[in-house]
Amino acid sequence: MDMPMKKRRTAAAQAAARGPLPEVPAELLDHLVKGPIGGLRCQHAHAAAIPSDCGSCRSLQARHPMVASVILGMLCVHLLCFCAMFLLISKRLRDKKMGTDVFAAGHLLLGIAYILQLLAPPPGSWGMSIVNHTLTLCAPVAYVFGAARFFNRPIPVLYPMLALAAVYSAAQVLVEAVWGTEARHALLAASCALLFLAMTLGLLYGARTFARDLRLEMIVFAILVGGICGLNAAKFMLILKGGMPALDMQGQFQTGVLHLYVIPGHGAAAGRGLADPAAPDG
Repeated sequence: MDMPMKKRRTAAAQAAARGPLPEVPAELLDHLVKGPIGGLRCQHAHAAAIPSDCGSCRSLQARHPMVASVILGMLCVHLLCFCAMFLLISKRLRDKKMGTDVFAAGHLLLGIAYILQLLAPPPGSWGMSIVNHTLTLCAPVAYVFGAARFFNRPIPVLYPMLALAAVYSAAQVLVEAVWGTEARHALLAASCALLFLAMTLGLLYGARTFARDLRLEMIVFAILVGGICGLNAAKFMLILKGGMPALDMQGQFQTGVLHLYVIPGHGAAAGRGLADPAAPDG
């Protein structure tokens, strides 16, 4: 029992004699470890000589797949396929299209928005981001118009959609100029939350009035749309609290939305004129 204790005391004495470990220069660390490595914290970091995000953690982080872009690409393909499907159905229906042509337009708008989300530069730039936001807001409005036509309420579509696109694009430019990029993204999240709230209330109202024969389907749609409303409301609050990092497609909120809501709900929702604009650059 005395020998191990003696060895430990000798090692401790030798370490004390050597003194503290020299600090690694910051320039050398910058040269060895390039770029941020957020999210993974080194478990063996200690003192000031080793930073909490060290190079040995980079390989671990690199093994985590970047699934957000892949999922968005899948959604683009699904939306464009549904667009083609509704368009073909509308061609076969001829005079009485029952809103299927408008549903096709809504899927096309949202599909283009997802494509722009994949191609656009990081949040904070203009150009494609403004077009992306406009299409993201116009897509669910197109679904509303298509649903109105499905229930034999013929309403104009083209000119109201063009007017909405022009007004919202101008509003984005104004908000960007006055309050900045974060405010423009918050505007989209708040607008989508209010729009989907109105859609949820409309679905519940329809289940009790003009769509009693489709009561169960209307209630299911109301649950789906209400969930999308909640996601956009949560995103609005995250943007106000955390700013632009809340829009990071590899962030916890965005990836969680894509995994937990969009993938299980999109297959059922997209085929009936519903999709989630919380995922795009919103």
